[in-house]
Amino acid sequence: MREKGIDAELSAGSLALYTQVVIQGAFILAKAKHGPIVATDCLNHLRWYLEMLLSIPTRGKQADLCLK
Repeated sequence: MREKGIDAELSAGSLALYTQVVIQGAFILAKAKHGPIVATDCLNHLRWYLEMLLSIPTRGKQADLCLK
């Protein structure tokens, strides 16, 4: 975050905790919905958020996660 010049009221630790919350929540939702699609959507949102936050250019037109 320092390297990217992000001046926000959050820390790398809080970002790591948020990432874990999204991942664990995605697994809970996938179990409740009886399928991986909702988890894939949640993880894609997380990835897009991190790419926007850290200004990471996406490769190609769509940056979907591959959960194989």
